[in-house]
Parts: sequence; structure tokens; C-alpha cells
Amino acid sequence: MFRKIFLVLVLFQMSFAMDPSIVKVLRCLEKKRMSVVSVEKIDGKIYVKKETGKESDVIGPAAFDPGVSILEYKQDCLFQERDYLKGVKHSQRKGLLGAKKNSTRDSIIVLKKNKAIWSCPLGGKKVEDISVLDQSKLVVGCSDDFGERDFIDTLWLLDDKCRWTLFEPNANMNPHGFAVDCTLFHDKFVASSRFLSYYIGKRDPYTVVFDSSWNRHWGTSLSFWVNASARDVGCGYYYFTDPDDTDQNGWVVKCARWTGNNFVEFTLPYEVRDRNESRPVQGLLFPCGDGICVQDRETKKIEVLVDE
Repeated sequence: MFRKIFLVLVLFQMSFAMDPSIVKVLRCLEKKRMSVVSVEKIDGKIYVKKETGKESDVIGPAAFDPGVSILEYKQDCLFQERDYLKGVKHSQRKGLLGAKKNSTRDSIIVLKKNKAIWSCPLGGKKVEDISVLDQSKLVVGCSDDFGERDFIDTLWLLDDKCRWTLFEPNANMNPHGFAVDCTLFHDKFVASSRFLSYYIGKRDPYTVVFDSSWNRHWGTSLSFWVNASARDVGCGYYYFTDPDDTDQNGWVVKCARWTGNNFVEFTLPYEVRDRNESRPVQGLLFPCGDGICVQDRETKKIEVLVDE
């Protein structure tokens, strides 16, 4: 009972701290029962990414990479669909930026909305996935050159001057062994996010946060995979177990906040699923403004979990 009261109080306080325009859009999304990927404000306008593909029964980084539509909020709960970043995979979008391999698969193109702003040749590298850092820099995951599709072995920084810099030589972006087209970096990558997660061997997920100029970064091992992140906080799912009281077992939300000096990991008193470890989570995490929200798969109810 105490946990429930505490959670209600936390959510009540957070709802007042969040940008009122974001809160207004969240209520509209509930009303329209949209499956939400992200809600963010860019250049004074609020954009919503909604799922258009099949929902996944997989938890975490191996989740299905759904089709995504970009909607611009107008007024009075009206949204206008924007034809932005068509052909760019969900995991290769950040805000209204995107990156993809060209039709001949020998170069990478970076786009803003639908306009190409720069491109670089791959130089023989076998690129498996791309993550946008900002308008001038990418993180590119490459694999050894054999087989039709291989795990990511190295991460590279690529800038708009076409300079390749080795970032991590022992990365594993596909830790669950699925040889499928998964969301390997972020499944909810918004313009304000500075987080990037990957694995090294079989250790816990390693998470890196980049500063605003992208000239410095800091990293640490976390006990969970980051599924949704805003500027200074990233959250994901964690199966909590209590050997002395198994009735307390269940999926919860864990988060890590970057303080400017270190990462502080904490658990939210919110169960995203009951006590069955093998079943998919009921609550889907997504970035909302500068915070993290959760949406119930069935009711489409949205709650604010973390507000920056």
C-alpha cells in the first residue's frame, strides 16, 4: 500500500514539473489511443513518433523495430503527419535527423527531415547499424567481413569530414544471439538524448553519455539495457527477484541519471508487468519531453515516470 501511495505522489508531483505543452499532447495521445514511440519539442514544435508496425513480444534491445510515423501537433488534439525520414529505420533516427546506406550500399547518407546534408563512402567497412549523435557525427557499428549478417564487433565515430575514428573495438550490439534485423542502439532515440548502450562480451550493458559538443564522453556498466532516454536520464526494464519472498518478483523500471560527474542508478516503484519473467512487459517506455513516460499496451494510458 505504501508503495502505491508513494508512486501516486511521485507521479502527481512530476506531472506539474513537466512542460505543460508536452502534458497536453500526452493527454491527446491517450484520448486517440495511439501507440507512442516518443514525444519531443524541436524548434518550438511538438513532434510525436507513433508505431505503425506490429508490437513486439520481446523485451529490451532485441525488440521488433516497428514502422514509425512522424506527426506534428497542431492544436485541439489535431496532428499532421509529416513525410520525414521515409526509408530510414527507427534505430537510425534521432529527432528529425536520420542516416542510412545509399541504394548501392557503398556510402552513408545523413538527412535532416528528407534533405541529404552530407554523405561518406564506407571504404570497404561492413556496416550493420548506425546511430546519430548529432548533425555532424554518427556512431557506426561494423562487423567482420564474412557471412550474410554478423554481430557488431567494432564501433566507429564518423563525422561530416568523413573521418573514421575507432571508438570501441570489442562491442557486441546484439547480445541475445538473434541474427535478425533488431534495434541495436536505441529503440527510442530522441533529439535530446546523449545515451548510447552496447555490450562487451557477456558483461552487463555498457552505457556511454556524450557531452553537448560531442568532444567528450563518459561510460559505465549498468545492470539494465537503456530502452528510452532523454538528455540526462536513461531507463529500461529489470526483472527484480527476492529470494526470501518470491511474491515480490516482477518487472520494474530501472534508470540511470548522468549528474555531470557520474551515473546514479535507481529503481522506480513501478511494475511494468506482473510476476511472470517470461512474458513481455505491459508498459512500454518512451521519452516525453525531457523525461521518461510509460504507456500501457492495452489501455494506452500514459504516466510520467521521470521528469528532468
